[in-house]
Amino acid sequence: MAIQHSHLNPHIGTIATAPGRTVQETVTTQGPWGGNMDVRDAAEGSTVYLNSFNEGGLLFVGDVHASQSDSEYTGIAVKSIAEIVLRVRS
Repeated sequence: MAIQHSHLNPHIGTIATAPGRTVQETVTTQGPWGGNMDVRDAAEGSTVYLNSFNEGGLLFVGDVHASQSDSEYTGIAVKSIAEIVLRVRS
């Protein structure tokens, strides 16, 4: 039985390919590679386009949220475990 609640909006907080330069600070840094965007629109059915700066893209996905406001500007979001199914095309 699935439990649905109007305040839940599961989404991926961080989705990125490895940037093609030095290590980036992931809390405040985003770029054409993606990053810690905390965009609640990155949810089931979304299409995300990212630049790839490394052979194979080196994709990272994590920081899944069960719910949050328009952003995680205040650092408050309900984190969650998740099973994510992705399709990657180049």
